[in-house]
Amino acid sequence: MEDTWARGGHAQSAALALRKAGADRISVLVVARWINEDFADNRRFVNDLADRDFDPLICPWTGAVCPDI
Repeated sequence: MEDTWARGGHAQSAALALRKAGADRISVLVVARWINEDFADNRRFVNDLADRDFDPLICPWTGAVCPDI
């Protein structure tokens, strides 16, 4: 599965779709890269993420409840 590098939205959407289709267990393998905080707006991006708790029902793009699949 290919995913966006920043927020994992595709993995989250895939997991929700699999759950809706009846999957009992879902595993996601995450491969990360180091984010250089001195490049562009990365420092602000990382700081904004640090204050958020993970919620699988929150859309990573809108910050609102994920739409029905």
